[in-house]
Amino acid sequence: VNRLLEAIHTALDEGIDDESDVYFEAGELMEALDDADTVSAVEKRGGMEWTKMWDPAHSTYYYLNVATNETRSTPPDQYDSNLDLGVESLPRRVRLLLSL
Repeated sequence: VNRLLEAIHTALDEGIDDESDVYFEAGELMEALDDADTVSAVEKRGGMEWTKMWDPAHSTYYYLNVATNETRSTPPDQYDSNLDLGVESLPRRVRLLLSL
């Protein structure tokens, strides 16, 4: 959440005004941090909050916690590849973040 707030403030400082679509989309993402969609997505994944993601800029995988937005470069102990259902199973706000 702090990183998202920092990104919003940086964007505003660099000229994106608070009436822009990007500003409102970021606000929607923040409001959705604890939404029912996230809870449902985690339940569908057997309670696992972590997913493996590809970072094309660095040509490497990383791990994203879909409930907290925490990222790490190594698999967390709680990660189970058998429960990772792919991008389609991620909460809407995470899919929105990936599309930005």
